Amino acid sequence: MNGVPAALRRDAIRWLRERCAQLYGEMLTQAYAERYYVTFATSSDSARELMRESFAATDARLPPLDRARLGASGSAFASHQVHGPYHLLFAEAWPVTVNPARFRSEEARMQVIARIAGILGDLEAAIRRELGTDQIPPKTAAPAATPDSAHNPGLTG
Repeated sequence: MNGVPAALRRDAIRWLRERCAQLYGEMLTQAYAERYYVTFATSSDSARELMRESFAATDARLPPLDRARLGASGSAFASHQVHGPYHLLFAEAWPVTVNPARFRSEEARMQVIARIAGILGDLEAAIRRELGTDQIPPKTAAPAATPDSAHNPGLTG
């Protein structure tokens, strides 16, 4: 009977880690999609015209209700170290969504893109730290094969 609570606890921890890994993947997908949108929205008129079809075909941003669900899941399951940069990224991108023309000068465009890139880097680092993906040991080389004297009698002393 002592092993049951420990086993249930291990299962719960495993489920939570798997849920967080899935959630963090979805959060990163949305963060990358938002960065792509900001890049598109702040581009010059001619660049946006050239990119319009490609952007429409590859826009991975979720519809508003699904974004809200993802945000709620992040509030429930993500750590503060992950949840904070995620929301900060969208807070930086929001003014571009409201008034993209304000960010079309080269200086304003580069500033907002650089801030978002920095926040995205912080978000990625927080997720890697939390999931421990940077601590997975590298694959080690297989030990060198030793001659099998049974198959090669000439190697026996």
